[in-house]
Amino acid sequence: MPSIGIYASTNAKVRTIRSTLLNRRQYQQLAGSRDTHEFHGLLQQFNIGAGSGGQPVTERGIEHLILQDEITRLRAVMKGSKFPVRPLLLLYIERFDLLMIKRLMRRIHSGEESTVQPFHDTRYVYPEGAFNAEGLNQLAKALDSTGYGAILSDGLDAYRETSSLFRIEVALDRDLFTRTGELGKSLDRKNRQLLGRLLGLETDLINLSWVNRYHLFYKLTPAEIGDLLLPGGSRFSPELLRRAAAEQTPSALLEELLKKRGSGVRISVPEEQSMSGMALVEEFIYRALRDGARAAFMAFPFTLGATLGYIYLLKIQTRNLITLLNASYYELAPDAMESLLVL
Repeated sequence: MPSIGIYASTNAKVRTIRSTLLNRRQYQQLAGSRDTHEFHGLLQQFNIGAGSGGQPVTERGIEHLILQDEITRLRAVMKGSKFPVRPLLLLYIERFDLLMIKRLMRRIHSGEESTVQPFHDTRYVYPEGAFNAEGLNQLAKALDSTGYGAILSDGLDAYRETSSLFRIEVALDRDLFTRTGELGKSLDRKNRQLLGRLLGLETDLINLSWVNRYHLFYKLTPAEIGDLLLPGGSRFSPELLRRAAAEQTPSALLEELLKKRGSGVRISVPEEQSMSGMALVEEFIYRALRDGARAAFMAFPFTLGATLGYIYLLKIQTRNLITLLNASYYELAPDAMESLLVL
């Protein structure tokens, strides 16, 4: 039997702070903002990034504020927690370590003079040398203390051969998701199932993103794509994703989703609509993730259910806010913006 003390205080905290997540009316207000200054003001009013001043009121600055807010909220849940809540939250906070490292690599790869804004309260503290590195080998040395330095070093030969970062980025994703899965193996059956369902859907989203990038930017063969995808997806096997890549259409993925719902309909997505079709697949998975997160809150109270539910609902909120920010940049109508949200 799980120890009640492990979960009681964290679950009570999470169930309380869930009410601070944005509601439909607040999203509608953000969608109706006239410019980035008004958008930023509403975020402050809704306590998104409150107290994290210093960010410029630009699209990039606001995006950083939104992402930093997610870290801050995860840290608030983690405070005073014990195993398995604490290591689980650290693994989700570590996703922002990866995002920052990828940005540092991309800056070096592009040769741009722009700086990478660091996140605060990520899992690791980064030396100044990581932000000043002029080459990937220097960045790898600066990251030695985090464990990521070895992953970068191992990928340098492939980078020199292909002049592309994708194999290193995939290795970073694979390492983090593998370690999250390993934590799951150490849990009791109920918690293992709760984590497995939600992590599997997140894996699907990561793989969908990579399939798009492989096809559009790297021109890899379907066989190469299949070998690089993350294992453990909930809805899509690597074989199915490889088929979608080979056919250059998401028809197979849409058919799989409908099959799960008991439909035998065949789907054909015209090539010129393949990107919009893939967006539809991604939206479906996000909605499944939302439903799974809500269901996790209904799980037996002395489990990781409430914590996992909050983690993924918060992740969806971050996704919604960045979607609104990007949509406002392109001056979409408020109704069109709202249709892009997972509510």
